[in-house]
Amino acid sequence: MKKLISFLLASVISMTAFSVVLVSAEAEQDTVITKTVQPRYAYLNSINTDLYINNGKATCASTIKGMPTVTKIVATQYLEKEVNGSWEIVSLWNKTSYTNTLYMSNSKSNLVSGTYRVRTVAYVYSGTDYEIVEDISK
Repeated sequence: MKKLISFLLASVISMTAFSVVLVSAEAEQDTVITKTVQPRYAYLNSINTDLYINNGKATCASTIKGMPTVTKIVATQYLEKEVNGSWEIVSLWNKTSYTNTLYMSNSKSNLVSGTYRVRTVAYVYSGTDYEIVEDISK
């Protein structure tokens, strides 16, 4: 008789726990996420990368703005072409700024037909501390 009562009690407890899990799972499904996830940077204020193509000539423009504490920005701009689903580097340019803002504009002529993008990778320094940031043109 004790075994039967223990079994019934354990069954009731298990069913109650299962019900709580079901109610909890249902509540989570009703939640709608409306915010997008954005990285938070310690030193970067903004980064913007654009690509303009006209008559086979690409113009690549990048602007990086750091917080007032930024002492140096080192950036590399990559012009890349899509080849078989991956990106291959066509040209690259480097620039360093010893202020909290860096602007770079470069061009490449005689492009062959295809899909291109510009990717900017920058090291943003505040003293000896730094963070790495990246932006890709639309």
